[in-house]
Amino acid sequence: MPTYQIDLPFAASSVNQSSSASVSAFTLAAASTAPSTVPSLGAAEEPSVVYTTAPELFTTLESVEGDALLVQKVPVEAMRDLDRVRELRQRKVRFFYFAEKSLLIVTIPTGSHEMMYNRLQFWLSAEVGRMGLFSSWLPVGGTRYPGISTTGSSGEGDSGGLPWPARDLLTGWPTLVFESGFSQSLTSLRMKMRFWFALSNHDVKIVVLAKAFPDSREKRILIEQWQGRGPPPRPGATATRRTQILEPVCLQTINVVWAQETPYDEASAELRVSAESFNVTRGPLILDFALCFLREPIEPIEHDFVFPDEILSGCAAMTWRSRR
Repeated sequence: MPTYQIDLPFAASSVNQSSSASVSAFTLAAASTAPSTVPSLGAAEEPSVVYTTAPELFTTLESVEGDALLVQKVPVEAMRDLDRVRELRQRKVRFFYFAEKSLLIVTIPTGSHEMMYNRLQFWLSAEVGRMGLFSSWLPVGGTRYPGISTTGSSGEGDSGGLPWPARDLLTGWPTLVFESGFSQSLTSLRMKMRFWFALSNHDVKIVVLAKAFPDSREKRILIEQWQGRGPPPRPGATATRRTQILEPVCLQTINVVWAQETPYDEASAELRVSAESFNVTRGPLILDFALCFLREPIEPIEHDFVFPDEILSGCAAMTWRSRR
């Protein structure tokens, strides 16, 4: 079983609140071969409870504010009860379970949570369609991986996709995953990111995280692109050896912030919904076509997926307008 680093979101941590202005960035043109050391950026932590029974947990979810709840001391066998109660109550929550820590992250879809990744997924689908590849790309939504019959760790992402028929929908991992968090902390989002790479044995090629900071005056959204990267090749090292030591590396950090002189909460509705009211730094977001489709693009029609600054700023405008 692959192992991955677990930084518990409810553990005490020392976070520099002023670090947001000096976030380390990795560009696609000059990617580091070591994992990024991007700080946790002062994100508020999620509420946490200790598991008792599945019905009681769903009763607790009714009063949770925000888009995530951490549940501790969840035994593996409880996951089937949770699935059953979720279906009976028709709650559209997502489960992310870390068996070795008996830890469950429950994602509660809110308008703002859904808007962050939905806009990115929508633009990706539009680009796929413009390339004539609509029937060759399968969105996976909240599909559970490794599968519903698993007795160990499992995850239900926000969104993603895989190439068809290069990957089988029933048995293949997505090549691309989107994860977003509104009140959900950056720490738990990065836990999910490490899960995707480790349990898939790096069959997942790209994980994009989108994290909002509701308490920030600048209404900031952070976007991180992560890929699995290995160390520089050494004389005599084989490709197989190198793939065994891949580590998640942050290749892009993009910040989208409120750019108007008038504070967001005092601005007019017209300003709030305008993409031009937000500033994007270190954009655009660029996703590697070959990693998504497991083959090189056929130019000039096929190419890397570019999310322009105006798409990212528009995503921010919609996210904050959808806040509830």
